[in-house]
Amino acid sequence: MNSNELVKEFRIGNWYNQFGNYHQVDWVTIKELSSSPTTQRWCKPIPLSEGILLKCGFELDELLYLKVNDCIDIVWIGYLAIEVNGVIISIGDYTYLHQLQNLYFALTNQELKINL
Repeated sequence: MNSNELVKEFRIGNWYNQFGNYHQVDWVTIKELSSSPTTQRWCKPIPLSEGILLKCGFELDELLYLKVNDCIDIVWIGYLAIEVNGVIISIGDYTYLHQLQNLYFALTNQELKINL
């Protein structure tokens, strides 16, 4: 993922990795990604892992899942999927935390609470 892709996907409040430390995107981050290709060296997306998903409020049952509302869950089955009334609908290969944050925001119009 290069800096041009990140500036298109990152939004204010998304988390990123800077030399092993987690930070949230702000206007300065967006400006730097837009204007400086060297920013890619320090602004890296955070890969999804079981540990990260648990910090996002996912629960571990037979699957890792996050209840969104009464009928929608987000499920991790090697990739993110939406479960609607018990039926899993694949939504693609989301592999980074900011993608999960954006998906959650699109479904709920609220920020995903993350305990990093």
